[in-house]
Amino acid sequence: MTRFFHIAALFLVFLTVSCVREELQEKPVFVSDEQTLALIEFTHSDFERINISTKATLGLVPESRVQNMFVCIFVGDKRVYAHYFDVANKLGSKDEVIASNDNTWCITNRSSNDPSAQETTGHIMIKSPSFSGGTIYLITNIDADMVNISPEKLNTVRVRSDLDDLTASLNQEITSRNGYFPMSYKTGIDIAADGTVTLGSPISLHRMDSKVMVNIRVATDNELETTEDGVTTKQTLKEFIPESWRVVNLPKGAYVFGKDADFDESGYFSTEPVVFETKSTQTFAYTDSKGVSHTVNSPVNGFSLYMLENREEAKNSVNGDYHLRDKRVKNADGEYVKTGDKWVYAPEDATYLEIKGEVIMTVDVSSEAKQQQLSAAVTYYIHLGDFIHSETGGVDAKDNYDVDRNTIYNYTITIKGVSEIETEVTTSNLPGVGPNDPGFQENETGATGQVYIAKESIYTFDAHYGQRVFCFDAAAIDADNVTWYVKTPFGKEGIPEKVGDVEVPAGMDYKWVHFLLNAVQADGTYSQKNFPWPGDPDDGEKYDYYKDAYGISEDDLMDVVEFTQFIKDEKRKFDRNHDDNPDNNVGASKFLKEYDDAWRVWYNDNNETSYSESEAKAMTYDAAGKEYPWWRYRMYMTVFVDEYYYEKDPISGEEREDLWKEFVNQPNRLMHILCDNMKSFDKESSATGSVITLRQRSIQTPYNLSNATTAWGCEVVDEFKDSYMWYYNENETKSNPGVSGLSAKGNTSETNGLYNTIKLLNINLGSSVQWSTFVDYNRENDYVHTDYDYAIFFMRTGYVSLLYSILQRNRDNNGNGYIDPDEIRWYQAAVEQVFGLYLGGLGLSDEAQLYPSQVAAFPADATFPAGHRFAGMFKWQLKVVSSTCRTSLSSTMPITVWAEEGVSISTYKKSFDWGIGDQSPYSVRCARNLGMPAPTVGNIGNADENNPEPLVKMVASGSEYKFDLRNINAKSLRFYTTRELEPGDEYSEMSRLSSGFITGEKVDYPDGYASLKTLLESGGSPCPEGWRTPNLREGGLMYLYCTSSNWWDGDTNNTDNNGLTLVSTYNSLGGYGNGKKGAKNTWFLGYDFASLQPDGTDLNVRCVQDGDPATW
Repeated sequence: MTRFFHIAALFLVFLTVSCVREELQEKPVFVSDEQTLALIEFTHSDFERINISTKATLGLVPESRVQNMFVCIFVGDKRVYAHYFDVANKLGSKDEVIASNDNTWCITNRSSNDPSAQETTGHIMIKSPSFSGGTIYLITNIDADMVNISPEKLNTVRVRSDLDDLTASLNQEITSRNGYFPMSYKTGIDIAADGTVTLGSPISLHRMDSKVMVNIRVATDNELETTEDGVTTKQTLKEFIPESWRVVNLPKGAYVFGKDADFDESGYFSTEPVVFETKSTQTFAYTDSKGVSHTVNSPVNGFSLYMLENREEAKNSVNGDYHLRDKRVKNADGEYVKTGDKWVYAPEDATYLEIKGEVIMTVDVSSEAKQQQLSAAVTYYIHLGDFIHSETGGVDAKDNYDVDRNTIYNYTITIKGVSEIETEVTTSNLPGVGPNDPGFQENETGATGQVYIAKESIYTFDAHYGQRVFCFDAAAIDADNVTWYVKTPFGKEGIPEKVGDVEVPAGMDYKWVHFLLNAVQADGTYSQKNFPWPGDPDDGEKYDYYKDAYGISEDDLMDVVEFTQFIKDEKRKFDRNHDDNPDNNVGASKFLKEYDDAWRVWYNDNNETSYSESEAKAMTYDAAGKEYPWWRYRMYMTVFVDEYYYEKDPISGEEREDLWKEFVNQPNRLMHILCDNMKSFDKESSATGSVITLRQRSIQTPYNLSNATTAWGCEVVDEFKDSYMWYYNENETKSNPGVSGLSAKGNTSETNGLYNTIKLLNINLGSSVQWSTFVDYNRENDYVHTDYDYAIFFMRTGYVSLLYSILQRNRDNNGNGYIDPDEIRWYQAAVEQVFGLYLGGLGLSDEAQLYPSQVAAFPADATFPAGHRFAGMFKWQLKVVSSTCRTSLSSTMPITVWAEEGVSISTYKKSFDWGIGDQSPYSVRCARNLGMPAPTVGNIGNADENNPEPLVKMVASGSEYKFDLRNINAKSLRFYTTRELEPGDEYSEMSRLSSGFITGEKVDYPDGYASLKTLLESGGSPCPEGWRTPNLREGGLMYLYCTSSNWWDGDTNNTDNNGLTLVSTYNSLGGYGNGKKGAKNTWFLGYDFASLQPDGTDLNVRCVQDGDPATW
């Protein structure tokens, strides 16, 4: 550990060292009756950094800043001096301090995050008695918003031991800070009669906090190869999809002046799981299992946090074995204990991370022609500490669980695969080997997970209705052993019990997936085209529409219990007939013969042959009479998945008012079809092999589930984004909008997306409007029409657009062929709902963010190639079209949110007036009401009906607006503060909302954003006492809700800047960030105006302050 010491008389030094202990020399004690002046100079150095190989935090500027300081001096047990230095006694320079002849100070805070930049420096003039044998105590950045100490409290301390034992506790259980970092130090001091100062040791101010930074990187294309019984299996790592992180055992308090032992009486807290904060692409090297080094350019996901010191002693030594650090205690049955001591070696109160995600791999088996898919839902447990550097006193570094104050810890975790999880599962299921047997091995004690391997497909559906054709190959099915497995928020997880050969699914939630056998074509093979949904089999009202049109009805649908029994019966038929006489198999079972050219290629590769496709099709049996492997026996099923929504409890049948809160923001619900399953002895890990695995994402909502009674939720992704469609119709181009002659539809609601959608689609739901007008399900999966370059799925020609893609999120539930009002469950989000995805984004999954990290990860020069519909446009930009037209902007072109800019808006296609640099593909996000009845013919056309409880509540009183934000999930809210927020980008905690805020007066600020940023970083403010500059989300809410042009100075056309407000937030894509947007550094917001701009003059700051809506 590198430690820096600045030792000089009269210096206070901010050092990065934690736990430095200086022994004070015994000196004669005396205190004079005469006052003298003593000048003390101080400076600052960076945190101590510990890099350990395995963005919510701030930069060096706020971390190094000194805002105030309390100084206290004891001589023996007598307090001889105490003074609080703040803005009231701060002067502009050292010369002014010297000339003041009083208790004054000056400070020049660090102005750059560059580590080589000028450090914080300053001077303090102390007016005190001269003395010998004293001890000086210093505490800086006292802020009652964050910790429970104040100048008033400190001034009451009269006993030296009370100051030595002084503790500070967090007022808010959070891992972020507001820019006031408490620091402290004490040392011996003498002050002579002439003011000469002699220090017992250099004054080295230490932050009470430590800083933890974590990055998860992926060893892309790392291969893990094994051979067993002559069959080689190769797993290739493709992706790690981060889900969430949380930190456990964070101290609530600490001693103000560091001691050898921690202050544990305040207890500990843990955070809720939240999404990762940053995603980038980096080049790095890793070493594979064979010792070969590879250099890759791969995704890196990260997060960071602050915490108070936590130093804990290991229970037992791991003897240098890092993998034992996180080993958990198991009971006699091999299961992890849930109560009492949970760790074998780690201290119970040590701080650790819990990281969840999904590892994606491909699996190539030498005996199979088709590549299989592997997905592993993993959880990693990582105890913090400096487990790399050598310890002194004979203590192994791997036994270090300490988090020291004033230290940065950088953790880099490289994921290479999931073989350890598989090994745990496989090894613990070997015959005769149990968790307490000598042969049992658990390779990765800090990881658990569920591994899924599918022979045919692992497919993920979104939260809305979905369907897809799947293939079932007879060779992959063992009729005596296959079953199914389900996991949802309701009922039992696992496989059904069996009575003989009959499955008993009691207490299991399984009726959300249905199967329909596809039609047989004239050539004797199955059609691979989808069937439409024929109608709900549990609906008492029967229709013959699809029976007449396709020869199918709801009676043909099978749930998974019926399907599994059906396919087992058919496989047994197949085995009996095919084994006796393969040529007579057709008609003997539902498995039909077809040719698969991939197996010809595999056969040639493994048998040194070179059969062509035509030759292979003419060959049936080899010389030994064995059928060639390219002849496959399969059946094809259209598989229907319900929306991830429950009107009633699927197990009890109970209808509960808050039932929706039990299934939103949940993990994927799962169904493994025709599978086998093994669990590890600890029951924390499992391996499942299946023919197909179905996963469905849950509805994501930005609401606080504890507060809201009704809400709206959104789909996770726009599956049609990569179809590169225009919004209105397929005839649009970049140069020709193709939307001439549009008339106003009346879609003007800023909150009711359902109402807007009905208006936009121009569907009279009281009449006979057929689904088949807009959609055609008689198509293969991911259908690409010859007239289009990209998949259009089930959209009919003439309706290939983002607007009409909304209908594919819904379906003809009752099977009557007509679009009924209660069948429009999913609608295009209104503008306030689109904004809500940014406001409450941390409560959503990573994929559901308004600006998904997968889009943000594209490099700055990534554009669509020539010939592409969006040629020349940047891939990292994304415009999300809302369903709202604001008539003051346009009655026909909906408001479009520029996702890469957070809250910037324009009307649809307005960006094409501004050049290629602002152009990008378009997308829509669909939403659904939660906890509300389905719409009816009578209310679906009323903008005041079908409105869930608002995410944002606003009350206007004269020129004052009060925003109640308690309905936004707590993960997306920041701490309460009475001070200015540090400048940060649009994803930093400083740009989040508190639970409420109030608008105040408008202050002229003519100098632009660069000047404002410098002012805020220096601890200043343009606003009156108690008020501050708004951040981006607050500015966005003022744009949305403060719709009086007079409130914005009446400048309805924004012809000058007088009505526009600056915000404290800077743009992550601008000059203070990665530069993708050039010099567009911040936002201007005003009446009907929210835009990213380079900078400007003659602007304003609309001051705001945090408030508590519970007191309004």
